[in-house]
Amino acid sequence: MSYFNHLVNLIDGENYICLLKELHKEHFFPLLDLDNNRVSEVKDILRGSVPSSPKTEYVSIFEILVLLAKKYEDFASRFGEPDHTATWFWCFIVNAGLNIYDDGYFKENKEQAILKIKQWVSIFNNRTYGRDGTGSPFPLKNPPKDMRKTELFYQLCWYYNENN
Repeated sequence: MSYFNHLVNLIDGENYICLLKELHKEHFFPLLDLDNNRVSEVKDILRGSVPSSPKTEYVSIFEILVLLAKKYEDFASRFGEPDHTATWFWCFIVNAGLNIYDDGYFKENKEQAILKIKQWVSIFNNRTYGRDGTGSPFPLKNPPKDMRKTELFYQLCWYYNENN
């Protein structure tokens, strides 16, 4: 099984292959120094467990979102319960406004879908989403500080705390 297919299986993404391929093509650029930790974690946690994983220095937006969903599951999981990584991943996708781009949408509107996904990736990488995280995977009603200036791990923690 390819590394990409492994990630798709982790998040039950069979109906969103086109979206996930686009997110996997796009590089994640850690704007804040502490977000380099997420890059290291992708390499250690996600790639380290799959022999067919890429050996590139960069990581993709798809990989970052899967990693963050796994970390959310670490917070939320209860002993003996099934894994909900896929649930958290799709919550982040809905929050980002990307859930409309299923494979059916791509068949009818490929160029528009790719353009919108690239626009969102730019917003995410450049941190031009709202101060409260609107437009990002982690929108908050009451952010403790500007989400655009906060590393992704803290955004994830605050999102978890506000929603649980």
